[in-house]
Parts: sequence; structure tokens; C-alpha cells
Amino acid sequence: MEIFLAPFITFILAVIIRTGKATWLIAGYNTLSKEKKDKYDARQLNRFISNLLFAMSALLFLLVVSITYNIVALAIVTGAIFIVVLFSALIYANTGNRFQK
Repeated sequence: MEIFLAPFITFILAVIIRTGKATWLIAGYNTLSKEKKDKYDARQLNRFISNLLFAMSALLFLLVVSITYNIVALAIVTGAIFIVVLFSALIYANTGNRFQK
């Protein structure tokens, strides 16, 4: 049952970040100076990261289910979707100054 820890922990982190109480968990944002942090919309950034984590949690859960029940096709599709979502989110977050005020 330890295999179910990854999706569960990811889901819990998404909930915590969504509340806005854990922006220090967002890599890069936590190392900014106060002046630079004021240039960013922390609420919008928290919402984006939590949505990404919710999606990753769901995909990890599907991956765990596919591994548990030995459904190879589902594991391959889920892994591919995971990679596409991850790289799409990276491109979205790093282009267009989307999170600046």
C-alpha cells in the first residue's frame, strides 16, 4: 500500500498550496527578495501550482492503479499524458510573464 503514498501526498500538497499558506514550497518563489515577490501575483501562482499538483495526483493515481492491476496500456497512456501535462505546464509558466502583477 506504500505505492498509494505518492498520489496522496501530492494531493495534500495541492490542497495546502491552494490555501495560500505554503508559497514557500514553490521553488524559485521562496528565494526571491521581498521586493521581487511583490511583483508577482502569489494567489494566481498558488492556484496554478495547486491545479498542476491536482492533475499530477490524479495521473499518479491512475498510474498506481495500472501497475497494481497490471494494465500495461493504461500505464503507457498515463505516463505519456503525465509527460505532456508536465512539459505544457513548464512552458506555460515560463512564458508570457503570466504571474506578474
